[in-house]
Amino acid sequence: MNFGLIVSKQHPPGVSMVDRFREHIDQVRAARDAGFDLIVMGQHFLSTPFQEMQSLPALARLAAEAGTMRVGATVILLPLLNPVDVAEQVATLDVITEGRFIFGVGLGYREEENEAFGIAPKERVGRLVESLEVITRLWSGEEVTHHGRFFHLTRARMMLRPVQRPHPPIWFAASPAPGAASIVSARSSISLWTEVSTRATFRAFSRRTGWSKFRMGRMATNGILPSAEFSYANQRELVITFLPSSSS
Repeated sequence: MNFGLIVSKQHPPGVSMVDRFREHIDQVRAARDAGFDLIVMGQHFLSTPFQEMQSLPALARLAAEAGTMRVGATVILLPLLNPVDVAEQVATLDVITEGRFIFGVGLGYREEENEAFGIAPKERVGRLVESLEVITRLWSGEEVTHHGRFFHLTRARMMLRPVQRPHPPIWFAASPAPGAASIVSARSSISLWTEVSTRATFRAFSRRTGWSKFRMGRMATNGILPSAEFSYANQRELVITFLPSSSS
């Protein structure tokens, strides 16, 4: 079993974000020294009433303190974003982390974000799937011509390649609800990342995906004590990474 730290970066209005980020640096150092395997950050926009930093630049700074831990974005709200920008940013982070970056993606759910980015909620699945196609093709180094429903590229080529080949691990955030796994179940290069509370839920989700291989871990949410011991904020959240049947 692996252990990871979710760096929760939402903070109340009025507090010093400089001080809070210094605390996040200390948290990552403590996780590293305690032998944790992973640090991750999520992504949201317009998080009123909270102050919230953006994940990718924050993770780039925290990577300097992570040692040999993996560094992950869990998750990037891919339907809101341009796949070319995401491909370049993630490849850059894979270089910064020397091949230890994890690329997590999700659909998002907040009306404020969809409206601000001009995205119709019903388009989220199509945008995510098409974005992943564009991103993985760009990461291959090939010349990409793509004319889809949402994105258009003509003879585009990305020279910066991720360190990990063929690309960083892609984790898709999915709830145990029926149908959540269907978006990526046919894509052999993508793992499903979910939180389950009971063995029955775990078995049901495994049956729905058809994927029997998995890795297990616990995620602490900013749970580092001064002694570098870890308190787990929510013991119900057992993180399961389901792996495609072709994965080792």
